[in-house]
Amino acid sequence: MIRLATTRDLIELKAKYRDKWLTEEDHAITKLRDPTWTLTEDAQWGLKQMGSLFCWDAIATRKPKTLLEVGAGYDLTFGRRMTDDQEFWIADTKGFYPQNLLDEANKVRKARFVDTLVGKFHPELPENYFDIVFSVSALEHSNHDMIPNICKDMFRVTKPGGVSAHSIDVHGCYTEGIAKMWFEAAQAAGFLIAGGFGENRWIISPDRGSSVLSESLSRVFLNYEGRREDPWTDPVIPMGPYGTILLLAEKP
Repeated sequence: MIRLATTRDLIELKAKYRDKWLTEEDHAITKLRDPTWTLTEDAQWGLKQMGSLFCWDAIATRKPKTLLEVGAGYDLTFGRRMTDDQEFWIADTKGFYPQNLLDEANKVRKARFVDTLVGKFHPELPENYFDIVFSVSALEHSNHDMIPNICKDMFRVTKPGGVSAHSIDVHGCYTEGIAKMWFEAAQAAGFLIAGGFGENRWIISPDRGSSVLSESLSRVFLNYEGRREDPWTDPVIPMGPYGTILLLAEKP
């Protein structure tokens, strides 16, 4: 499956996990970085929350024993929810984040951290090992020419019968083309995706505006342009709106 996230997806997933989803505790590291931060209702309806719920649903449904999160940063969302019988790994590069925040996050999530970017075929990430490889709002930061290697590397480390689940945030104008890149690269790497791209494709159009999940320009303006203390008098024109591609592929 590779398609655009919809508002209905988010409503259904939030309803499914409403009693055990986002809490202030999930954002303990964010509060270390910014003590004034609070979890507001609108913060639970962004693209990252959509991606988190999508990946968590894949985890909750399949009950994997070995998990690899790609590009986790210092996020606690998944690390806090691992059970004692689950082995949780993270592949990311340290230099992108303040080390003190990473150290605090790793005290909570108890993950095995591999300092690498997926697509570099790092030998510390074992072949045919993970029941699920997943990411939330991470893969969009990759150069497009790296997409084939990223998919090959994810295929390499995924166990036969395992899955790769990702939410990929992209600017709405380019999303269909980028979705096709990921679809073709995942299939070329060996993953199985139900249906062809024609069956999975989507188009942003006026008659789908109520169903497509995208963030408003005001949210993009406030949250994605450097978090300025006073964005109204020091503005940056936002690129948005953004959409989220949902990718779910299986290794045969």
